[in-house]
Amino acid sequence: MNGCQIKKLSLGIFCIFLAGVQVCIASNAATPTLLYHHRSGSTAPFAYATPKGVMGAFPDIVRHLLKPMGYQVSVHHTPEARIYPEMLAGRGDLILVTTQKGLDVGDYPPNIMICPSVIGRIPIGLYFLSKSAVDRPIAEMHIGAIRLASFKRSLSRDLQLKNITRFSSNEQVFKALLTERIDAAISDPYTMKSLSLTLQRPLPVPLVDLGAVTAYIGLSKAAEERYEIFDPLCGQAADWERQGRFAEFLVPHLEPAVHAQ
Repeated sequence: MNGCQIKKLSLGIFCIFLAGVQVCIASNAATPTLLYHHRSGSTAPFAYATPKGVMGAFPDIVRHLLKPMGYQVSVHHTPEARIYPEMLAGRGDLILVTTQKGLDVGDYPPNIMICPSVIGRIPIGLYFLSKSAVDRPIAEMHIGAIRLASFKRSLSRDLQLKNITRFSSNEQVFKALLTERIDAAISDPYTMKSLSLTLQRPLPVPLVDLGAVTAYIGLSKAAEERYEIFDPLCGQAADWERQGRFAEFLVPHLEPAVHAQ
């Protein structure tokens, strides 16, 4: 092979490499990233911060819902009070919409398009360290809960609770219960189990059923105008509801090892 042939071969290899780079860039450009805001203060298994980013059942569900449609998802842990201002300002595409006692999907801002299919149901209860705690009337107890204003207001009315302390995270609620700074905690079985495993402490006892939180996926109208994905997204969510896939995303995040990632 003479010098001219070598030169042509090198040029050909370079062109092939350059074409591959261009295809890669084009592929990345064709895969838009949607910004998903999840309320901060959550813990495993639902959503929690790690050095690799926000992990958890709901971020996994959102990522897997969007992946077959060709979209990536960037998850941000955002204070509850900031989520809707961010969405209104165009700095967000997706949120988790929840309904519970005192709140339904019609109470959300009109710029949020909500798929009607349920992507998760979370039972809520009143948790105690022991059964002896329920010998006292609930209305007289010191109750701990995370900051979910509408839910807690309705519970306060229905149960006539007079002494509720709101914490910024489920872990703070759990530790307050263990150290008896509160008499009972409003929580869910998944969070209680995860924190019990992680902190290697006794599992609190649920003795009062407070109903359930039902989760849906919400898309901003601005994102729908850009990508027109509401119908296929809702179709995916409907398939998952029929298949009952919520539990499979919870299980990997219930073990204490997830916090060490």
